[in-house]
Amino acid sequence: MTKMCDGAASIQECPHPHNCILNCQFNDAELPKSEQLPQRTEQEPVAWMHVQGNYEEPSFRQLDDDEVERGWRQYPLYTHPPQRTWVDLTDEELEILFFESKDAVELCEAIQAKHKEKNT
Repeated sequence: MTKMCDGAASIQECPHPHNCILNCQFNDAELPKSEQLPQRTEQEPVAWMHVQGNYEEPSFRQLDDDEVERGWRQYPLYTHPPQRTWVDLTDEELEILFFESKDAVELCEAIQAKHKEKNT
């Protein structure tokens, strides 16, 4: 059973699902993918996407209880995804690429490909 606030078994049964989405801690792994909540990040949302059926509406405010009772859901929107830490090439990797390359152009292409491999 998924732990929800006030003992609700699912987001639909929760008396205030917008607060669960934002504040409550629970394990949603047992829920179908469509009911799972977006993963939290360290960033604060810059806006919200309000959804009801096929209608979507961006907003700078959160839903109130009345809107949630009428079937609206909200999802946080962020300016950009959290930045990954850049992984640079080691001296050994650079040396290998240097000796495997025929000329400067091939070396540059090999370095670029290796950076892409390590950072995507």
